[in-house]
Amino acid sequence: MYAKGQTMTKQEGTREELPTPPKKPGRFMIVDDETMILNVWRQALGREGHNVVVFDNGLDALDYLQTESIDVAILDHMMPKLTGLELLKQIKSHWPDIEVIMMTGYASIETALEAMKTGAHDYLQKPFEQIQAAVHTAEKALERKQLIDRNKELEQRLEFTEHYQGMIGTSPKMKEVFNIIEQVAKFDATCMVYGETGTGKERVAKAIHNKSERSQAPFVAIVFNSIPENLLESTLFGYRKGAFTGANRDQIGLIESAHGGTLFIDEVGDMPLSVQVKLLRVLQEGEVQRVGDMKATKVDIRVVTATHKNMEKEVREGRFREDLYFRLNLIEMELPPLRERIEDVPLLAHHFLRINAEKYRKEVHRIDPEVIAVLQAYHWPGNVRQLEHTIARALIFETSDTLRIQSISKEVAQNTSELPAVQQTNYLTQLPFRDAKQRIVQQFERQYLQQLLVDNEDNISQAARVAEMDRANFRRLLKKHDLLPSARV
Repeated sequence: MYAKGQTMTKQEGTREELPTPPKKPGRFMIVDDETMILNVWRQALGREGHNVVVFDNGLDALDYLQTESIDVAILDHMMPKLTGLELLKQIKSHWPDIEVIMMTGYASIETALEAMKTGAHDYLQKPFEQIQAAVHTAEKALERKQLIDRNKELEQRLEFTEHYQGMIGTSPKMKEVFNIIEQVAKFDATCMVYGETGTGKERVAKAIHNKSERSQAPFVAIVFNSIPENLLESTLFGYRKGAFTGANRDQIGLIESAHGGTLFIDEVGDMPLSVQVKLLRVLQEGEVQRVGDMKATKVDIRVVTATHKNMEKEVREGRFREDLYFRLNLIEMELPPLRERIEDVPLLAHHFLRINAEKYRKEVHRIDPEVIAVLQAYHWPGNVRQLEHTIARALIFETSDTLRIQSISKEVAQNTSELPAVQQTNYLTQLPFRDAKQRIVQQFERQYLQQLLVDNEDNISQAARVAEMDRANFRRLLKKHDLLPSARV
C-alpha cells in the first residue's frame, strides 16, 4: 500500500537509453489503485532523476497536496473513493498550475475529451506498450510546467523590480545604457542618442533630464517632421506681435520654453539647413531671437538630440553643418535594437500586457510560454514599439485569461526563421521536442512554398509539378500557410 506517499529519487547503475530529461528534476505524483502500475512509474521516473510520490487513492493524494507541491500528477481514471476525473477537477480547481495526465485501461473518445476539456495535459492508455514513451509524455508535461513557472517568475520580477526611468531591461547592453545615463546626466554637455526607430530614444533623453539638476524644469521635445516647414522658425524661436499676418500677440518658441531645462530634438538629421544656422547661434551664444524682434533673449538649456541616421555621412554629403554636428555630439550614445537584447523580451512583453490590459479593461493576466518563445525568436524590425503594438493587438483579440499563440499576428508568429541560427536554437530549446520539431517543419514548409511560388511566378499547377505533389494537396498546403496567390496582398 502507498497511502502515506512513498517517494523515490534517482538510482545508480547502468540503464538503457531513455528520452533526454528536462533541464531540472521534476516532482511527480502518481495515483493508481494498481500496485504494479505505481511501481513501474516510480522506477521509470526515478531513473530519470525525478522525485516521485505515489498513492493508491485520490483522497490521500488530496490530503498530500494540502501541504506539499508537485509539478505533474498522473491519475488513473477508474479508482475507488474518488475517480480520476473527479480528482482532476479538484486539482484544477485548487492547484490550476499542476499539469495532469490521465491514464486508463478503459479508453474511449468521450472519456479522453472530457478529461482534456477539464484541463488534462494528455491522455495515456494502459497497459503501456513502452514505458519510455509514457515517460516522454510525462516529461513533456513537466517541461510545460517549468516554462509556466519561469513565466510567473518573470511576472514577479517585473512587479517587484523598479524600472529604470520607465525603461525595462536587464541585458548587458541595456545595463551599459543605464550606466552611461547615470554618468552624463551630472553634466550639462550636449548628447546625441543613436538608434533605430522604436528603440526608445526619447525615453533615454527624459532619463538624462530626470537624473540631472534640471529635473524640476521643463523637458521640451521637438520633432521636425511634425511641424509644417513654413511654421518652423516661428514655432521654434517664437515671434513678436505684428511680425507677420496673424501674429496678434507675443509668443515664445519651443526653445525658449525649455529655459532652465532640457530641449530634446528628435530626428535631428531632418533639421533644415536654415534652422541649423539659428540653432548653432543658440548653442554658441546662449540666446534666442524671436521672429520680428530686434534683440535676443538669453536662454539656459541643455540640448539632447536623437537620430537613426549616419550623421557623419549627412555631414560629408552637405545635409548637416559640421560645426553644429560637433556642438551636438559632445557625448554620443547608441541604443541597441531589440534583436540584440532578445533576453529582455519576456520582461517587456509582461510589462506591455499589464499596461494594455488595464487600458483596454481586459482580464488577461498571463502569457503562454509558447508565445514568449515565439516573441524571442522574431527579429523585431520595429523594435520595442512594435513589440508593444503586437502585445496590445493580441490582447484585444484574446478571449481567455492567458495570451495565446493564436492571438499573435501572423507576421510575428510565422516569421521567426529570420533570426540567426544561434538565436533559433535558443528559442527552440524552450519548447518540448515535438513542438520544436513541428515549428521547424512549419517554417521549412512556408519558406519552401514561398520560394517555389516565386520561381514559378505564382503558377500553382507548375509549382505542384516541381514539388512532385498532387495539385489539390499542394493547394491545401498553400492555404494552410496563407500563401494562395489570390489571397495574398
